[in-house]
Amino acid sequence: MVSPQGSGSKPVGSGPTVEPDSGVAKFDPKGDVKPTDANTVTEIKAYLDAHSISYSSSASKADLLKLVQ
Repeated sequence: MVSPQGSGSKPVGSGPTVEPDSGVAKFDPKGDVKPTDANTVTEIKAYLDAHSISYSSSASKADLLKLVQ
């Protein structure tokens, strides 16, 4: 099937960001869903930053997750 634009590209603004081939919506650090062990350290830090929660730059993933709770 050919897209209406003919290029095969996804139209801009067509919905939430979804990881390719996963069908899972990308983690939103500003949202209310708390990160888990399945999230990356970068995602956890982004959540903490977005929610004004202080942490040490050298904190481990486990330490960061404790701050989320």
